[in-house]
Amino acid sequence: MALSKIQSESLNLADNYDFTGTVTGAGVGKVLQVVQATTSTNAQTGGPYTDTGLSAAITLSSSSNKVLIMVTQPITFTISTAAARDSYVKLLRGSTDLATSKQQWDIYIGSFTADNFIYSINYLDSPNTTNATTYKTQFMVSGGTCDIYAQKGGSSQSQITLMEIEG
Repeated sequence: MALSKIQSESLNLADNYDFTGTVTGAGVGKVLQVVQATTSTNAQTGGPYTDTGLSAAITLSSSSNKVLIMVTQPITFTISTAAARDSYVKLLRGSTDLATSKQQWDIYIGSFTADNFIYSINYLDSPNTTNATTYKTQFMVSGGTCDIYAQKGGSSQSQITLMEIEG
């Protein structure tokens, strides 16, 4: 019967109420802004880490907020010898490595091309600043007898999305 009594009472919003204690979770986790960038510019490497041409910058409204970074990066891999190779795409904040995605290629034929393997990186960062912060991707392949391409020939598009999350 207590349940029916609670249901029959109403809260008068014209009255003033005093609340004590702490409200937790209020306002945390809201998406405050979204920045998105794309590129179709061809990038190629056969050696050390090289910029893919994909980058975006965001300025947070509070240093306690976070940035959710989502990257979709198509990569084309070519090799002219029978070998095993690893290819990598990494996410950076400025010059700081944040995350790396790896693909292992076990190649035992004389020539191989894999078009548009999609690398995906999702990362929640705490840059602790209200200065403009730039995020970018780089890529590389192990071994010197192969090449990888980001946005090969300009026929595919890479995308980075930055979301400011209230922290």
